[in-house]
Amino acid sequence: MNRNKWIVLAVGIVLLTGLSAVALNLENTSGPEPGMGSNGAMDDSQNEQNTTAANNENAVSENGGTMDGDLNISASGDEQHEFDDPQREAEIRQSAEELVTAVTLPEAEEQPTEASLMAHSRLYYQFLERINEGYSDESIDQDAEWTAGELYTWLEYAESEFAFDFDAESYSAFIDEGTDPDEAGEDEDQSLMILFEVIEEAYGSTMLQRQQDIHYLEPFIRSQITEEVIARYGDHDEDEEGAFMMIQETIFERMSQRYPELVDQ
Repeated sequence: MNRNKWIVLAVGIVLLTGLSAVALNLENTSGPEPGMGSNGAMDDSQNEQNTTAANNENAVSENGGTMDGDLNISASGDEQHEFDDPQREAEIRQSAEELVTAVTLPEAEEQPTEASLMAHSRLYYQFLERINEGYSDESIDQDAEWTAGELYTWLEYAESEFAFDFDAESYSAFIDEGTDPDEAGEDEDQSLMILFEVIEEAYGSTMLQRQQDIHYLEPFIRSQITEEVIARYGDHDEDEEGAFMMIQETIFERMSQRYPELVDQ
């Protein structure tokens, strides 16, 4: 599953480079097409499209959503993670409680470590296997190792190249802002909240934070190094996407060196 992400990333980089070249060529060789006049069909169509887009944007704003469809797995308020089916919610909570009771987690650390990332990544995929009928336990180890390896590579890279210093309070504030890095579906969103609650009830807030690393550590690191990444790798002051694409390539190269058995699988 995670290897496919890297394959998609590599293909995306190639396509993005090609499309950028084509767009630049068209911009240099083509002028703007003239309209059909102030009362023409083309102007009317354009006005109608602009009006529709504005109305849609206003509707999204009024409903408190975002144009890119981001979800919020950390928003305050119990209504954010209540299931429509109370029986399903009870089943998921029971699965989470049984799992957390059955596994042995390492002692809670104040910051993420390679061992903690591996343990909590495995717990997460075990949780998915329990609550999702279509999830195979055969892929638990592979998915957990890849996720933990990728996150630890991000952490080491940020520390060595950008002087990143993990701060628990800043991290907690980042999580409380309510950003959902996984863009999880509604049911997975609610299930994660239940898992978080069960872990906090059983182990406390520090262990909860180590579980949240699986979902929030990478976006938190990104948020802390964005300006320097753009300054170092971006083509212009707002080229965040392009700059982080280059970072992803570096992360993959480092993973290949540190975890060759994962990359070669």
